[in-house]
Amino acid sequence: MSAATPRMASPVRLHVYFKLDLQEAEAWRGRWRAAARQAAEAVPGVHLVLSERPEERMTWMESYSGQSPQQMADAEAMVARAMAELAQERHREVFVETFRT
Repeated sequence: MSAATPRMASPVRLHVYFKLDLQEAEAWRGRWRAAARQAAEAVPGVHLVLSERPEERMTWMESYSGQSPQQMADAEAMVARAMAELAQERHREVFVETFRT
């Protein structure tokens, strides 16, 4: 592969989910976004998405994609450190994309 050829994205996707109280969500949302921006800058090529399911105990789902599983793991570790004070168990799931339109 030449230097001019972009690397293909990995078909691996890392998903991390955790719960937090609805009244805590707003305060943590800004912190998560700042951590995600820092991770994306520190790990070029990684993409982070936050999805939320608003309930009394909200579920947050972080989704990571990139050129390699190691990139995603590095970015997730950065975000996890930034969110450590939340003291919620983070559940990590790895999926392999098998079809896309």
